[in-house]
Amino acid sequence: MLKLIGPGGSAVASSDTATSPEAVDYTNNGAKIADGTYQIVVCAFNDPTVPPSGDSFDYSGGYAVNTT
Repeated sequence: MLKLIGPGGSAVASSDTATSPEAVDYTNNGAKIADGTYQIVVCAFNDPTVPPSGDSFDYSGGYAVNTT
């Protein structure tokens, strides 16, 4: 699961497709997207077929921005 945290500190978008890779697409319903710092939170998931990895885990990701 991914959560996109906006400049105000609350989640503005999320994704939980139960597959990998996952993506968050944030358009703010066509309104201007607020300037500021955004954070992405990668949440672990509980799956009985995957051994637990502890409180922290490794991941890799990327991001893309389209300003048009």
